[in-house]
Amino acid sequence: MDTKNEAKKAAKDPVKKISSRSGQAAAKIKGLVVWQEKFNLPRETIAKMIQVSSRTILRWETKGVMPKNSEEKKRIEAVREIIDLGGKVYSAEGLREFLSTPQPVFDGHTPQQLMSIGEYSKVLGALAADYEGIGF
Repeated sequence: MDTKNEAKKAAKDPVKKISSRSGQAAAKIKGLVVWQEKFNLPRETIAKMIQVSSRTILRWETKGVMPKNSEEKKRIEAVREIIDLGGKVYSAEGLREFLSTPQPVFDGHTPQQLMSIGEYSKVLGALAADYEGIGF
């Protein structure tokens, strides 16, 4: 089977494809798929937040592997932490809105924009303040 057909099948049911694989890598990749489904975050959005291409995300999903690059792994973990905390602070719709809305605390940038340039700690700090009820 060629790669194009595999990608189409994975795109149709990536959770099933990933569930059939074992190990920590498959679980982390399945987490990316869950973000896409639970928070209705397009693969392209997640890719920008992790600073990779959407094709890279699709390749990870299709093959059920994690990147070998330690920087990519760190970015995935940072985004995971943000999305997990954001899911506690907001509803799925609220988190999508938070991520895509320009914020005064971020000088008019969106959290997605900040993550796309590696400013994860600023976004996490704003979410933590919201979680604690402090807000910015």
